[in-house]
Amino acid sequence: MMPTTSKIRCSSSLTSGGSDTNTHSNRCVARGGGFSSFKEQQQKQKKSISTFRSKSFSSDDEGKLLIMNSTPNPIEEEEDMIEYCVLKSDEDLIHLSLTKRDVFRALVGIVGMVGMSTVVQGSAPPFARASNGESSLNKAADSEKDFKQLRKDVKALMEKDANLGPTLVRLAWHSSGTYDKMTQTGGSSGGTIRFKEELAHGGNAGLDKMVAALEPIKERNPKISYADMYAYAGKVAIEEMGGPTMEFKYGRVDEMDPSKVTPNGRLPDADKGDHAGPKTTQGLRDVFYRMGFDDQEIVALSGAHALGRCHADASGYVGPWSSTPLLFNNSYYGLLKGLKWTENTKTKKFQYEDPSGQLMMLPSDIVLLEDENFKKYVDVYAKDQKKFFADFKNAFEKLELLGTSGLNTLKE
Repeated sequence: MMPTTSKIRCSSSLTSGGSDTNTHSNRCVARGGGFSSFKEQQQKQKKSISTFRSKSFSSDDEGKLLIMNSTPNPIEEEEDMIEYCVLKSDEDLIHLSLTKRDVFRALVGIVGMVGMSTVVQGSAPPFARASNGESSLNKAADSEKDFKQLRKDVKALMEKDANLGPTLVRLAWHSSGTYDKMTQTGGSSGGTIRFKEELAHGGNAGLDKMVAALEPIKERNPKISYADMYAYAGKVAIEEMGGPTMEFKYGRVDEMDPSKVTPNGRLPDADKGDHAGPKTTQGLRDVFYRMGFDDQEIVALSGAHALGRCHADASGYVGPWSSTPLLFNNSYYGLLKGLKWTENTKTKKFQYEDPSGQLMMLPSDIVLLEDENFKKYVDVYAKDQKKFFADFKNAFEKLELLGTSGLNTLKE
């Protein structure tokens, strides 16, 4: 019995250009009576299958697949045959026939492979699974919400006691300033400044009170690590006191025991024994160079001394650097170079005072005037607050990233 064929055009979606669909379809259509007998069809189809299997499509093949007819097959257990033609090029026509059982088996195999991949992925640990875009977005949104609340809490703390603002900056700076680029130890990553072993370091005198003041805020924001909280609180304090808006990256992981606390002595000393002499100057450079900063960044970060004051029961020094200790601006540089600074004979530790006796400078401040390479940046920042803000922003963001990796940028 002769099979009947139906005329079907090739799909334009499989063509390389799409405009020559009709030309291709004329070559792919099988018309009734095109094959002399069913056995001859089978022989040609088997030959086509052999030819099809021996070839693989390359990137420049013009592959077209056409279902030509479906007819009962008296041979091969009376399975239904599905006949195809595949157009490889304008001159190369390949015939292919498959049984419906072949198609069914192929579909079962595909479904099985998809199911298996789902099972494997579902049983894998979270870090080994494919990323879920929606989950990532939700996680980012949750983080933004958490830090928005943390900002509110920090602002409320500063409104309750404005003098805590400068101390928050000092805490953020000291929690990051332990970094050593050679050994890749220290920095802001572990939140280790909360441990009594690190709080006992000389440069951290008085910061135990700030750490304690932040504890209720940490309890209200349990998803945020201590390390992220200390760094973020410093950023918020600077911005709320009029400083530049800074980028923040989160994802620091807390150390759970004090074994990662760095040795004492990694923070800069205000005086190496020669007051504003070469030892103090070199000591300042040694500390900041160890972290990866240069002279310009040293002077820019020193501008934070516009904030706050020294306390006798903490550092042993006394007094504010500027007359606006709760405002972040470039006044530190103008006062440093514009006033005459002399030894204050009334204090226990050596420090400098201005003619009014109301303001103070540390020996490590005065070295910024004595060293020519430092002084040129003091001159720039004293005249240009915009430049100071830009350079401080870059240096402080760098400071808070010391010792970290793989952090996420917070969108505020």
